[in-house]
Amino acid sequence: MAFDSVFCQVHQIQITSYCESCKDGICWKCFKLHKGHKVYALQYIFPKYQAIAMNEILPKIYRDTRELENVHSCWETSKLSVEGYKDLKMNLMSVDEEILKCLQNKKSSLKDQLCEYQIVNIEEILKAVDNLNLRERKEEGQHENKHRQTEEEKSKILSLLTKMGII
Repeated sequence: MAFDSVFCQVHQIQITSYCESCKDGICWKCFKLHKGHKVYALQYIFPKYQAIAMNEILPKIYRDTRELENVHSCWETSKLSVEGYKDLKMNLMSVDEEILKCLQNKKSSLKDQLCEYQIVNIEEILKAVDNLNLRERKEEGQHENKHRQTEEEKSKILSLLTKMGII
């Protein structure tokens, strides 16, 4: 029923009837204005609308209320899921940062080890080169001595051959 108030808007008198044609409550003075309309006394029309309310409107209200509760429950679940997602995202970002930090530390450590290894290898290579140079000089010296000895022996032999008159 569409009652704006319990008083007639035209005469400001308490409503006693209901005009079904206009869907409005009316007072006893409004009867003439609603002549030919379906007008019912409130005491007779109220049980009819009460039954409609109980049989049609109330179940719809219950259904709508349950749907609203389901929507609210879904919203709460979604809200918790979003909060859980945010927490998980923050945790993953923290783990990512830790992994990145560990990788950077390991990279730095490996660089340091590589530098130390290179320095040790360079020192060993330089030492080996020095040893080779020393050995080469020794061998050159020995070779020169042998060459000198060979030349001296050759010279002695030539001298002997000359003394003997062979040459």
